[in-house]
Amino acid sequence: MKKRVILGFIAVGLLVLFLIGRTSRTNLNNDPAYKPMVGKILKTKKDLVVINFKGSKKTIALAIPGISGVPELKDIPEKLPFDYYGHDVYGVFPAGGTFQISHIELAKSFEFSFVDFYATVTSEGKFKDKWIDVGMMTNQNTTIPTFDTEFVEEITPAK
Repeated sequence: MKKRVILGFIAVGLLVLFLIGRTSRTNLNNDPAYKPMVGKILKTKKDLVVINFKGSKKTIALAIPGISGVPELKDIPEKLPFDYYGHDVYGVFPAGGTFQISHIELAKSFEFSFVDFYATVTSEGKFKDKWIDVGMMTNQNTTIPTFDTEFVEEITPAK
């Protein structure tokens, strides 16, 4: 009897470990709530950091300077890329830079759920035509996430 209980706990533990590490991703490009956002062009209002977070499968992201895991602008050296606590920093995305939303997906696991926004850089410069994660500048505490107007503004109307 004790052996069965112990084996049961081990099985449940293994199942929990499996579920925790598993993330599902759902394409939202054609979802009626998100479809109008695909194709929008946004312009940055502030300088942002271009970074590849450890474990992000080499997708670079626009990040807000000074938040957890992201250096302040003054701490970014001239020689790039550079390592910042295990994250690769590629430079500064200047205020006035533009990007076009090209893909939206729901990332969901046992531990979390959030909507990720991906875009193609449309402004001139070293990041032009790069595919980047721009979800960090969204408010995820609403039914449909919206971009934080402190950091970006829309320059094209919704579809």
